Amino acid sequence: LENAGVHIDSVGYFNIFEFSTELGYICMGIFFGLVLGKPLGITLFSFLAVKFGIAECPAGATWKMLFAVACLGGIGFTMSIFVDNLAFDSAVHMDLINKGKISILLSSATAAVVGSLLIIIFNKKQTK
Repeated sequence: LENAGVHIDSVGYFNIFEFSTELGYICMGIFFGLVLGKPLGITLFSFLAVKFGIAECPAGATWKMLFAVACLGGIGFTMSIFVDNLAFDSAVHMDLINKGKISILLSSATAAVVGSLLIIIFNKKQTK
C-alpha cells in the first residue's frame, strides 16, 4: 500500500460499498468496473472478433475458459492507480484518491481470486 501511495487514515476507507454525499458510488463503480466490466468487455470483443473473422479461437479453447482468463484482466491496477492520481486534485480530494486506490487494490485482489477459481473449476471439468 505504501508503494501505491495509499495513506489509510481510517478503517472506513475499506467500506467501498457505501454511499457518501461527496463520493457517491465511485468506489463501487471502480470495483464493479474492474471485477465485472473488464471480463465482460474482453469476452464480448473476443467473441465479436472471432465471429467477424478478425481472430481465431485457439484449438482446444472454450468460451468458459476465455471468460475465466478474462476475469484476470481486472488485476491490472497500475494504470487504474495512475488515472486515479490524475483525475483529482490531490490538495482537495485526498480522501477520494485514497478510497479510489483502496477500491482498485481490493478489486484487483477479488479479480485474481475469482479468475483463479474459475480457471481451476473449468479446467477440472475440461479434463474429465
